Amino acid sequence: MEQRITIILGAGAMIDSTAVSTKTLTEKVINNCKKYKINDSNDTSLVDAICNNFLQIYNKEISPLLKKCSKMDKLTSIISFEDIYHVLELLPNYLNSHGYKSNESAFQIFSILNQEFKNLKPQNIYGAANEIISTINNEIYSYDSEFTDKGKNFSRFFQEIAQNTNLKFDIFNLNYDTWVEQTLGNYNDGFVEIPNYENKMKRFDISEYLKSDNRHTISHLHGQICFEYPEFSPKDINTYAFQESHNTLYKYVDFSTAKSYRERSIRSSDHTQSGENLFRTNIVTGLMKTDKLLWNPLIMYHNKLANSLISNKRLILVG
Repeated sequence: MEQRITIILGAGAMIDSTAVSTKTLTEKVINNCKKYKINDSNDTSLVDAICNNFLQIYNKEISPLLKKCSKMDKLTSIISFEDIYHVLELLPNYLNSHGYKSNESAFQIFSILNQEFKNLKPQNIYGAANEIISTINNEIYSYDSEFTDKGKNFSRFFQEIAQNTNLKFDIFNLNYDTWVEQTLGNYNDGFVEIPNYENKMKRFDISEYLKSDNRHTISHLHGQICFEYPEFSPKDINTYAFQESHNTLYKYVDFSTAKSYRERSIRSSDHTQSGENLFRTNIVTGLMKTDKLLWNPLIMYHNKLANSLISNKRLILVG
C-alpha cells in the first residue's frame, strides 16, 4: 500500500501570512452586528448585550494588566466569535416562539431569560447569526484572493515536503480558505462535475472521494468559503434526491457564485435531538460543532481523518 502523509492544518497555519486571527475576526463580528438590536425600543445591539454579559461573568478572571485595556481588548481576550454565535443559537430555545414540540427545549422548564432579553426580537437573532457567517466568509475571502502575493511561503512548505519525501498528502483543513487547493492543483476532495452545471457547482461523490490513486486528498473538516447548498433549476431540483441528504453541501466554482446564492436564499434552522436550535451554514462554527458534522461531505471527511491517522505512518500538525 502506498505510504502517505497525514497533515492537519489549524487556525495558526495562516496567521503569519494573513494576519487574520480569531481576535481580528471577533472584533469585525462585534462591529458588524451592531445594527441588530434587542428590540425596536432598545438601542443596544443584541451582540453587545451578549458581550456585556460575558464581561460581567468573567470579570474576576481578567488579569489586572488587561483591566487597563479597552473594552474590545478585554472581550477578545476572554471570548471569540464562536462564543457569541453559540449564544445566538441557544437564544431561540428560551423564546418558545413557534409552539410546536420539535422546536421546544428542556431549557424552558428550568430557565428564564435575563430581563433585558424578555422582549427580544426573534428575527434579529437570525440576522445577527447570518451577519457573523457573512463576515467570516468575507474576511477569509479577502486573504484567500491574495494567494499569489501572500501565499508564497505557505505554498513552498508543501512543495518542499513533496519534493523531499516523494509522498502524497492526506490534508485535513480546519480553516475555511482555499490556499491548499491553490497550492496543490491536482487533488481529490470528492467533488465531481454535474451535467449542465459545470460552470456553477460540483456535487460530493463518495465513491470518487474514496478512490485510491496518486492524488493528494483535501478535506475541509469545518467547511469552506465556496461550499453552499445547491441551486438547481426547477426541472433538476430532485435529480439527486434519492442519493444524498438535503443537508449535503455542494462546492461552487468560485466564492462570488457561492456568495450570490447564499445572499439570495433562506434556510430554516435545524434542531438537535434534545430540541436545541441549530444554524446550519457553509462553515461550521459555534460550540455545537459535532451536531453539524453528520452530513456529507463533512461526515466522510471526519471518517477519512480517523482512517488516515491509523493507516499513515507520518503525521504533520500545523497551527
